[in-house]
Amino acid sequence: MTDMLQKIRAARAGYPIKRGAWTQSLKKKGGQLAAVVAAGLLAASLLSACSSNDERLAMKVNGEGLPAAVLEGYVDSIKEGIEATSDEAFEAYVDLQGTTMEEYWTSLLDFYGTEMVVTQRCEELGIDASPEEIEEAQQNYWQFLGVSSEEGYVQALEALGTTVDEMSVSLSYGIRQKKLFEEEVPREAPSQEFIDAYADEHGQEYEAVDFSYIYMPAGNLAKMQEILKELQADSDADFAALAREYSQSTTVEENGGDFGWITTAALGEQFSEPLATLAPGQLLDEVLLIDDGLYILKKTGEYTPGDPIDLDAMPDPIRQQLEESAEASYWDDLCQAYLEDLYDAADVEILIPTYYDL
Repeated sequence: MTDMLQKIRAARAGYPIKRGAWTQSLKKKGGQLAAVVAAGLLAASLLSACSSNDERLAMKVNGEGLPAAVLEGYVDSIKEGIEATSDEAFEAYVDLQGTTMEEYWTSLLDFYGTEMVVTQRCEELGIDASPEEIEEAQQNYWQFLGVSSEEGYVQALEALGTTVDEMSVSLSYGIRQKKLFEEEVPREAPSQEFIDAYADEHGQEYEAVDFSYIYMPAGNLAKMQEILKELQADSDADFAALAREYSQSTTVEENGGDFGWITTAALGEQFSEPLATLAPGQLLDEVLLIDDGLYILKKTGEYTPGDPIDLDAMPDPIRQQLEESAEASYWDDLCQAYLEDLYDAADVEILIPTYYDL
């Protein structure tokens, strides 16, 4: 039996969304096709899997060649995925992404070129990913894909057009890139002006609720209904005391059932929608069954962002989440600028200048 709110509590440390280009290779001034970034894991795998001794090269970066077969393999995988059987069909797909074939090709070369300079810089500095780090990253990706077995993981990766070995290479690259950022990009706190701008852009995502709850596994409905009736019958009933006595949540002894502030997006509809029907201080008038757990919910506070956003009006925990996300976004911007500078400083020779030369 699992307390879903306990899972949400454990996961919310990294919420809300941390935006930016932390795992993304490059936004170059020539334009960026969304599909290039979205398929970054596959592209990294192809880059590592192909031989650098291919006679025909697409580009050279600091004297190191990128085989044309890498780009051919990537483009073919995209065409297969969208069932494009001709250049005209592929051109139509690229146009739907809001870019041109020239911008597409520039973005693709920039993407791979950036991977190459990052790999080269990591080798210069002796930065690597250990087998333990790669294994941990694989496990995290298992959870992201929602699979519970190795067979399920293999099948999920096959559906994405890749393999466990290719994913290991891709995850290794991501780990090394992160270490490179941590070593070479100084941490700087964003200015209040940056935080205010971030709040203006993303503040509406921080609608939040504060609530308390009592949890029991399914099979205890009669007892939970008895507790709910006791709370409904006496407005002065001590919710925290009843939570400490009956709730089977693992943290109830610490907080008396108080979950604390959380954004409604992080909480999820299965809890946020019932809570939205309540006023602060009000109990949900029924025991909630979610998955294999039973819940009594009491709303204790709510926050609806204004327009414009007033940071001082935000509950402290929610404001802290927003500021942490703004800081992560600022760090992403610094890392992005570092990548662009690293690539711009490289000796890059383009040998296949357009898609049609491939």
